[in-house]
Amino acid sequence: MGVVGWATGGGHGFLTGEYGMGADSILEANIVTPAGDVITANSYLNSDIFWAIRGGGGGTFGVVVNLTLKAYPAPTLTVLGLDVVAKNGTTEKAWWKVISKLHGVFPEVQEQGMTGYYTIGGPPSSSTLTLSGSLLYYKPNATVDLATRPIKRVLSAANGTVDYSITQLDISSIFDLVKMYPSSSGRPSRAITASRLIPARVVKDNQDLLAQVLEEVGSQALAPAVSGATDLVRNSLSDT
Repeated sequence: MGVVGWATGGGHGFLTGEYGMGADSILEANIVTPAGDVITANSYLNSDIFWAIRGGGGGTFGVVVNLTLKAYPAPTLTVLGLDVVAKNGTTEKAWWKVISKLHGVFPEVQEQGMTGYYTIGGPPSSSTLTLSGSLLYYKPNATVDLATRPIKRVLSAANGTVDYSITQLDISSIFDLVKMYPSSSGRPSRAITASRLIPARVVKDNQDLLAQVLEEVGSQALAPAVSGATDLVRNSLSDT
């Protein structure tokens, strides 16, 4: 997809928590319109097209030939890995309740300078949550212990349900991180992911409802009925 497709599609990445979305870093674009005209779009020229290409499917409005982007200093960072594994006998409800509570502290963790990506796989009998590429920026009052304290608080309280480990990886450069993520082999991944922007209140408020939604849409031993998942999501939206 490249930088143009990534940025004009929104541009979520490792540094979004620190520097914002990629679309917000676009200063100017040269575009070939459907009529064949080559135009420059920025805050002053063709501002309507400039607005449209930043996160709304840039290629819909023309062919973006090049972009002028904001540049930022390479950050100093610490990379952490978090693995959470369901213990034998853990029920679906118990597993998703823990995961819901974990989501509830993610905004608190982010305020300490941590961001990252995670995956969840397997039914509860073999469920794992792996949060990799967590970036801890060295800010004046940010430390690894302070940033991970909310996570440890939630997972320690669930010691009858899950086991977990937090590891600190020997990576100090954002470029080294990009090379290894999400494959530990060091080879670039061809995986395609999608991102959603979710308000903090969704994960902090009404965690019982969040756990129900995660149980319906998450990995299960048996596939859920489509109507049941649809009804639950519809009900959750009507309650917000």
